[in-house]
This record gives sequence, structure tokens and C-alpha cells, in this order.
Amino acid sequence: MTVENSPMPMLPLQEKAPIADFSDGRVSGSGGCNQFTGSYETKEGTLTVSPLASTFKACEESLMTQEQRFLTAMQDAKRYEVDQGQLTVFYENDQGSGVLRFVSQNNEPVRALW
Repeated sequence: MTVENSPMPMLPLQEKAPIADFSDGRVSGSGGCNQFTGSYETKEGTLTVSPLASTFKACEESLMTQEQRFLTAMQDAKRYEVDQGQLTVFYENDQGSGVLRFVSQNNEPVRALW
């Protein structure tokens, strides 16, 4: 993810890395603090994510900042690629553009979004 007004990448806090599960038009996961859910649609390499609903648990400020940037980036998704078992989501918003990279948690390669 990118930090506001900067192309500098933001690395997730290792012990609370965001996760997302894309399946059958639904996306859910954790931003590191709160659970989220929503829907997504793909068409010819484009990716549209609906506004995401999330729980309202309070966490330390750095984790909340990470989570807000992650959820904003997810909702600003424009396209995606699956390559070498990794899902890359490209996003763009008022603060710039960037990528989110996802790898499988169960040692199965990421194949596609459907």
C-alpha cells in the first residue's frame, strides 16, 4: 500500500497483517483489527469492490491506520492479476495508486478470482 501523498510503500505490521478471502463474488477478511465483508465483481481483468462493512473494534493507532489504508485501497481496486500463485490488486484513489499483494495461506496457489 502507499502512504498518503507518497509512493512510499506501507508494509503491514507483521503480527497483524491484513487478509482477504475472495470467493463467489464475496470478499471478507481482516484489516488487522476488525473483520470486514463486501462483494466484488470481475470482468476481463478489472476488479470492482463494493463499499465494505466492518466491525468497530478499537485497536492501537498504528494498526487502525494500517487497516483504514488497506480498506480504502480495497474499495479503490481497479484491476487484478494472478501470477505465480500470487494475487495482485491494483488500486487508485485521490492519494495516488498502488498495489496490494496476496498469497495463499493454505499453501495452495492463488488461481483466479471468480
